[in-house]
Amino acid sequence: MLGQAVSWIVSTIGRMGYTGVLALMFLESSFFPFPSEVVVPPAGYLASQGQMNLFLVIAAGIAGSILGAIFNYWISLTFGRPFFRKFGKYFLVSEKALDRADEFFAKHGHISTFIGRLLPGIRQLISLPAGLARMNIPLFLFFTDAR
Repeated sequence: MLGQAVSWIVSTIGRMGYTGVLALMFLESSFFPFPSEVVVPPAGYLASQGQMNLFLVIAAGIAGSILGAIFNYWISLTFGRPFFRKFGKYFLVSEKALDRADEFFAKHGHISTFIGRLLPGIRQLISLPAGLARMNIPLFLFFTDAR
């Protein structure tokens, strides 16, 4: 059973190609819960078999990850705190949680983006306080991609 699941994942990634790697890594970095472990190992395996280019797999993965983080940043920057006050409850974000995030982000600045991108469950959401805080985009990209 496990062998069939792994074969299906590998063949799906193979069919989707680099665009699929980019799109799935975008999902992994945005607020959609999708594990990169489902994308990267099969793509790496396909690269080891000569069916994909390892450099292009890495480039597509990085690009998708950065685009997903930018998407979350953009959502926060565009819709801001009023959006989260009104709809945050649907994402389990309370007013108190927003205040704590602002406080934490103000104290710990850019390093929180770097560390947050390393932590499962947090990595998808760390771009939101960065956008709310209007973090400098080049610094945001540096600390997002430094992982």
